[in-house]
Amino acid sequence: MPEIGEIAEGKVIGITNFGAFVQFSDGNRGLIHISKIMEGFVKNVGDYLQMNDAVVVKIISKDKKGNLNLSIKDIEGEGLAQVKRSSLGSPERRDSFERKMSEFLRESEEKLYDLKKNLDGKLGIKKEKGRK
Repeated sequence: MPEIGEIAEGKVIGITNFGAFVQFSDGNRGLIHISKIMEGFVKNVGDYLQMNDAVVVKIISKDKKGNLNLSIKDIEGEGLAQVKRSSLGSPERRDSFERKMSEFLRESEEKLYDLKKNLDGKLGIKKEKGRK
């Protein structure tokens, strides 16, 4: 059985709105609470972990029933690089994120341009020829 403070690798066997359940090769199971996935706010566990993902976790506590509480964000140093590689999922998911971010930035720039143009028109600001 994994011990408190130990770093172990397991497989995601369940995703909920409050975290992800992980099973270890010895059959033991634990929970990565949503607050222990990464630094900062995690809105949706599924954005970071998927079923059958291999994850490296730190065992942070054990309750009276023997349930393990796990953390990804509490791993330091070399383990963290491995966690990032294994828990970010497939290249398709990373590409999807990058595509969404690119689209978001493009739309934001368009909205800012339209807002500035509209505001300039209301304030009576006209562009001089040859100047932007």
